[in-house]
Amino acid sequence: MAAALFLGAGSAPGMINPSFTPLNLLGESVLVAEVSVADGTTNALFTAKVTAVLKGNKDTQDFVLDCSKAVSPDMAQFAAALIRKSSAAPALFFVGKFAADPQEGDDDPGGGRVTTKGFLHTGGKWIEFAGSGTRWRLAQISAHMEGTWAGGTDMLLRAIRYAQSDETADFPVKAGAAWKAPVKVGNAAGIGRLRPVDLAGNGHWHLFATSPQGDRLYGYDAGAKSLREITSSRALSSRSTVAVWADFDGKGGLDLVGGDGAVLSLFCQQEDGTLASGRVILTGEVAMACRDLAALDVGGKAGLLIGGQGGPWLIRDVMAENVKAERMAADAGLAAGLGAVVSCVAADLDGDAVPDALQVCEKGSLWFKGKSVGDFLPGEKCAVAAGRGGAAVALADMDADGRLDVFTAGAQGEHLWQNEGGGLFADRMRLSGEMPYISKPNGVDCAVCDVNNDGRQDVLIAYGDIGAQIFFNRGFRSFGHAHELDLAEKELLVAAAAGQRTACIADFTGDGAQDMALGLPDGDIWFFERATDSGSALHAAVALPMAGPCKGSVTVSGVVGGQNLGAWNVQPGVAEAFFGMKDAGMVAITWRLPGGETQSRQVLVRSKPVRVELGSSPGQRPVAP
Repeated sequence: MAAALFLGAGSAPGMINPSFTPLNLLGESVLVAEVSVADGTTNALFTAKVTAVLKGNKDTQDFVLDCSKAVSPDMAQFAAALIRKSSAAPALFFVGKFAADPQEGDDDPGGGRVTTKGFLHTGGKWIEFAGSGTRWRLAQISAHMEGTWAGGTDMLLRAIRYAQSDETADFPVKAGAAWKAPVKVGNAAGIGRLRPVDLAGNGHWHLFATSPQGDRLYGYDAGAKSLREITSSRALSSRSTVAVWADFDGKGGLDLVGGDGAVLSLFCQQEDGTLASGRVILTGEVAMACRDLAALDVGGKAGLLIGGQGGPWLIRDVMAENVKAERMAADAGLAAGLGAVVSCVAADLDGDAVPDALQVCEKGSLWFKGKSVGDFLPGEKCAVAAGRGGAAVALADMDADGRLDVFTAGAQGEHLWQNEGGGLFADRMRLSGEMPYISKPNGVDCAVCDVNNDGRQDVLIAYGDIGAQIFFNRGFRSFGHAHELDLAEKELLVAAAAGQRTACIADFTGDGAQDMALGLPDGDIWFFERATDSGSALHAAVALPMAGPCKGSVTVSGVVGGQNLGAWNVQPGVAEAFFGMKDAGMVAITWRLPGGETQSRQVLVRSKPVRVELGSSPGQRPVAP
């Protein structure tokens, strides 16, 4: 009981410490060792076996951690329990005087005695020890060190190796970005979702809003410096509760499939950019049970994935005279206990360059491994769950390991499902920096972005009862609260403080910086342009051409210098890879089309953002204005 009480009292991490980042920790350490900790002679003594020395004496001997004494018996008990629980995973031990970051009660760094400290990082916690050589005595559970690093030990190990290998390595302590004054762009009564769409496939993003009373389209007007409605000029007549865009007719433009709870209808884009009147493609039980839609490649053309109770359906030929929906194979018992459907996505989740299908529900998911393009193995149960009242799902590479992770937002809060490979996922939300204790329940939408053009993937969360929040990625799945972009703190939009219905983010202005759009419960749509110092922010955008051979998802990874920027799920006209850059230089991109070999390309970014189309000529061109 005492250990449990101490865990609850000491589990709140500290805010980011701007003066003592992992770079300071590494620089002031005389020893950084990877250790494996096992029980010693008693329950309070542990043997730390040195498995690798990252900095310091390579002949460092194994040592003993003594948790028998501390400020309180509760602390000693908790520390021992934490070490024992985490003993199967690697731990890191740092030794130094760390005079640059004194704590209250430490010796005065200005002239007094400074004792040597040892910091053990294990199980997402910092444990401070006093001593030297081969024996170290427990001092305290060091909550303040979580201001230096809040996250998993596996991620801290990668962060230290990154800092050692890249002389330009950094761990940002603030977002370093700001919004301009918000502008109201329109109203969509009963608004469902806001999503960016590249209607022409040229990098010029439009804003699409679903509404059962009439969907809306908005495009950026440079003269007005805002989004303006173009619904009528594009002849958009859809009324949707769920919708998805793809090149369904194979003519090289984005088409729309929308569902209103009774039928699914297709709206094909014409040569002049208008959307043809809707053609009903599906009625009956499947159309009425549809909870989400996704597009996927089914062999050289775009197919349709329909999320519904009991498992998803697949439409292979949207353009057929008599459209057929086939139930994707899954054991009925697996689907029975998963709860309400939240979303369905198509992406390469296991790294074999063949898109998989994932139907996310409240209590778990069904994962359909892709055998070949458009062909799937029977569904298997997957750990990814959105929780009761789950609302939205986004794919990202939070830890920059090249695998797509799954982020969910819902009534019970947010989850960060790290991709462990082979269809296995683990919820690492509690090991993700400030996000687990600053983010709130009642999430209604979410998106992944690079809001400050530093190459790391950030997170936008919209809530039903408070203002939207953005969390910037410090690297390796450790996030900080972007105070500069917090609407409540900056008093940017009072109306949004009571909650939103939906949100999205994309470079709508074409200046290289990503902008935000919010949809409020009353249907009002607000546009937040990101401020840029020079009028243009640098990045390399990587897209799949709609007229290209691949109609579905491709995973694209990027590297700048020694920094791995992770992977993005790229889909024609609706999702691109966005590799932000702080300075001009080269971006090394890597991808693999289904059935093909791994390809790479060096992309030079000078003074303007650059857009690259996979499967097209090796050239590159500026992002469309």
